[in-house]
Amino acid sequence: MKLNRLTVYGFGRLTSLPPIAFAPGLNLLYGENESGKSTLQQAILAALYGFHSYSKGSRGPLPEYEPGLEARYKPWSGGGYACCIEYDLDDGRRYAFDRGFDGSSSRLSVRDLIPATDISGGLDLGRCKSLSPDAVLTYIGSSRDAFVSSAFIGQGQLTQLAAADTLSTAFAAAVDTGARGVPADKSAAALGKEADGLGKEAATSDRSDRPLSDALRRQKQAEQRLNGWLGAEQAAEARVSARESLRQQLAATEPQLRHLRYAAARLDQERLDGIAQAADRARAERDARLADRDRYAEWAAFPVERDGEAKELWGAIEAGRRQRERWQQAAAPEARRAAPRVSSSRPVAAAILCLLALAVFAAGIAMGYLLPGLLLAVVLGVAALALSRRREGEAEAGDAGAAGALADLERELGENEAKLRALLAQAGVIGSDLKRCLVTFNERAAARRAFDDCRRAVQDSEHSLTIALQGHTPDELAVKHRAAAQAVEQLLAQDATLAEVDVTALGDATAISREEQALLAEADRLRSDLDKLEGAIASAFDSLGYSRAEAEEQLAAVRREVARLQHYKQALELARDQLQEAMAEARGSFVPALEAEMGKSVGLITAGRYEQARVTHRGNEMLLALVDKGTGEARAAEHLSVGTREQCYICLRLAMARNLSEGGEKLPLILDDPFANCDAPRLKRMLEFVGRLAQDHQVLLFTKDPTIREWFEASFADDAGCHYHDMAALCG
Repeated sequence: MKLNRLTVYGFGRLTSLPPIAFAPGLNLLYGENESGKSTLQQAILAALYGFHSYSKGSRGPLPEYEPGLEARYKPWSGGGYACCIEYDLDDGRRYAFDRGFDGSSSRLSVRDLIPATDISGGLDLGRCKSLSPDAVLTYIGSSRDAFVSSAFIGQGQLTQLAAADTLSTAFAAAVDTGARGVPADKSAAALGKEADGLGKEAATSDRSDRPLSDALRRQKQAEQRLNGWLGAEQAAEARVSARESLRQQLAATEPQLRHLRYAAARLDQERLDGIAQAADRARAERDARLADRDRYAEWAAFPVERDGEAKELWGAIEAGRRQRERWQQAAAPEARRAAPRVSSSRPVAAAILCLLALAVFAAGIAMGYLLPGLLLAVVLGVAALALSRRREGEAEAGDAGAAGALADLERELGENEAKLRALLAQAGVIGSDLKRCLVTFNERAAARRAFDDCRRAVQDSEHSLTIALQGHTPDELAVKHRAAAQAVEQLLAQDATLAEVDVTALGDATAISREEQALLAEADRLRSDLDKLEGAIASAFDSLGYSRAEAEEQLAAVRREVARLQHYKQALELARDQLQEAMAEARGSFVPALEAEMGKSVGLITAGRYEQARVTHRGNEMLLALVDKGTGEARAAEHLSVGTREQCYICLRLAMARNLSEGGEKLPLILDDPFANCDAPRLKRMLEFVGRLAQDHQVLLFTKDPTIREWFEASFADDAGCHYHDMAALCG
């Protein structure tokens, strides 16, 4: 990485600075105290990374906003709080970060300078416009911690490195930091802490607030609960045995009930089959009678009830006609005989009466009764005369009566014929021949009587059908018949062996029903006994307050939780161990390279007194030592003079930066007055060393020492790859 340009709009004491162009080699920024050198360094760091460090989260390191640091560098004179930095990466990419700092209102614009494109929209920006760790590595090439721990050397950091733990921290941040910016030792410590936080793998007196210990404790409790249930179950073993016996007996009733139900269903099916067949026969008979009735249906309304009246009228007509014929046949001879009989009868009667009168008169005379005899003779004479006249009248009257009777007979015949014709007309029989009409009437009356007979036969067949149906309607019978067939099929589907059952051997439906009821009663008794026994067994466990299933389920759940936590702890410990091994391997390969790199500069900066550097570990601490060229003795850095110690730590930091650059991004070296405690000879050697570094690294050297400025002007004034910046001129 090489910084190209920095534009500060407002940052601490720096306001509206002109763009500062950086050379690819050595850049000297000279200024007195309070000229803004350290502020400018922080502006570079803030422009690249913002005011963010990274903390652990559930999904990896998360940007952590540092409001205190941001507040420290707010522009003194107010105005915009922003800066922009342009830089090149070693692979040829060029970017510009334009940042505005204002807490939650912060902004970040990222431009790809080849070509000039704003790519801010495609970035995953977090709180206060922070870049994700992956984005930091993609667009900058190094995490903030690695950059600050190696290539960025500010005031006071050399003194801080004298503490062994501080050196270890810096080394871990620079060397053991993963792709997401989290040091490996911190990750390993976090994994170990997480594993220890789960608790020990034993249900001891360990803290119960730790998940694994608590789960083991609960597992032991669950085992005790289950053992309590098993103990109670063993105590109730006799009852349990009796319960099993009852269950077996109850189970044995099931096949018997199935056999009986199958037999009952078969008999019911056969009974319904018989009813259906009888109903079919009765229905066929009814249909035949209906067909017969339908043949005479057209005469259903014929008035057969007037058949007797018609017959009576016809009988009267025939009798009258016969009487008329007899009278007509006897009328002529009778007339002829009547006239002489009448004429001859009149004198005979009168003569007889006269003779009688004379006899009476003679007897009266003879007896001396003349007057009485005379009177009697007169009476007899008058009677004879009257008799004669009456006979004549009767004869005349007889002739007149015969004529009247014949007329009455003719009138009666006419009336009867008229009545008969009216009756026939009402029945729809009309014609001139009364006898033929009467024959037609009788034929139709016979048809009506045949219809009535057929109708009665239909009624009888309907009654027979009702009897055959035995109180069922045809639809009800069909439904019951299908239900009976389905019941048989279902029973056979449940138990195919039922087809082998001899239904007739089980008796009739009544016997089967009695046996089924007895078996059901026995099953109910067994269930009642079983319920009582279950209650007795259950009461033995009521004091426990839980069931065996609950105890087993609870134990299984706790065991699963324990297994999960144990597996999780083992995974954490394995990850920690592997990470520590990887750390040791990384340090084992990095430390020799670091010692070799320091060996190139130690002899130069110590004027040949020390020729080697050694980096060792004491526990979690890292120690730096120099090997005396004359004695071969390794001297710890804390035992060296202040100036030599600072030189050693400068070499260490620069060696770390150079080694990290191999195979990765070459970070610019930013040095803030690192040689303040050097005497003239040491300063000369350190400057010579920095000049060599600037040949393949970009170096930003901040200083207030005029000697360094003079050295730069003498050595690099004509070098286009080096720039000089006067802070006084920049700040106006």
